[in-house]
Amino acid sequence: MLLPLHTALDIEVDVIVPGRDALQMVRGVILLRTGSGLIVQLAGRLSPSAEPGQRLILDAGRARGLRIKGTLIERSGSLLTLSYGGEVSSDARTSTRFRIGAEVRYHPCTGETSFQRWMEEGVALPPVSQWATARPDAEMGLSGLWMEVPASLTLDDGQLLLALQFPANPRVWRLVGRVARVTPCDTTQGVGVEFLAVEEGALEELVRRALSVP
Repeated sequence: MLLPLHTALDIEVDVIVPGRDALQMVRGVILLRTGSGLIVQLAGRLSPSAEPGQRLILDAGRARGLRIKGTLIERSGSLLTLSYGGEVSSDARTSTRFRIGAEVRYHPCTGETSFQRWMEEGVALPPVSQWATARPDAEMGLSGLWMEVPASLTLDDGQLLLALQFPANPRVWRLVGRVARVTPCDTTQGVGVEFLAVEEGALEELVRRALSVP
């Protein structure tokens, strides 16, 4: 889906500021594409730390199949001007996956506060012990994971809180992911999840364990 030039668009999106330790995400509307730029109207408050030069992602959801990468050029109140970095597949992945026997627990996000409390404070409601657990053959990469969940579960385009635990290690790593692809099977469905925020050290531990897989 290519965005037309100099045309009122009115496309609702999640404005995502990727980060290793915390996720910023607010709702917004793409108003206009002008040459190599985009004008976006925010419906919420973006952190003051998002300054010109910050990479952003505009995600219109799997139903539209539209995902745009850009760089913040200017912000004036609730209006953002972004460079137009092009559109990417909403289910694309960019790294090799490994099956390393990690336990993956997941729970739907309920809002920005939930993201921040999970990534910054490790607080989850309900407790992680009550989250659903993916089948033990989840495949993980540096940019996301592929897991099987019950066919009755509806995930749609949502974001997930993720708790990752490696074999023989009590440490629980915190992540936030976005459902990028759902593939129905007989009694299960495969779910591709893209990482949006990752606790510091989790990817290094993943690489270390992947290298030890025969």
